[in-house]
Amino acid sequence: MEKGRVLGIDFGAKRIGFAVSDVDCVLALPIGFIKNNGLENAAKDFLEICNKYSISKIIIGKPIGLNNEENSVKDAKRFAELLKAKINVEIIFEDERFTSVQAGRALKYAGMKEKKQRAVKDAVSAGILLQAYLDKINAKHF
Repeated sequence: MEKGRVLGIDFGAKRIGFAVSDVDCVLALPIGFIKNNGLENAAKDFLEICNKYSISKIIIGKPIGLNNEENSVKDAKRFAELLKAKINVEIIFEDERFTSVQAGRALKYAGMKEKKQRAVKDAVSAGILLQAYLDKINAKHF
């Protein structure tokens, strides 16, 4: 079973949401988002986040459309390259289809108004992405 904190990233053109796992890699906790002020700045910000949470692995959502086309994946890959040059951790891309939809539904179900959802939706999306990854790796151990 894996140990160490995993960082989940929902990469977006305007905001980049993130979530962190517990040390046992069982639960994902949505933490927040940063504004995407350019790939270099974002990579620098996430280097600080990785150091703050002692991250051992990074999962980045791979934006794939319903027709299996990779939407804006070029920026996400470039971001991963910049991050990889700054920190020595494994970076894995995972399919992020429907994570934003799931996050929106969960927040709506929780009674959150759409305007307030904007502040947390990216982090919740990253949490859903990361939890799916954790569930997948943990299923191999049962």
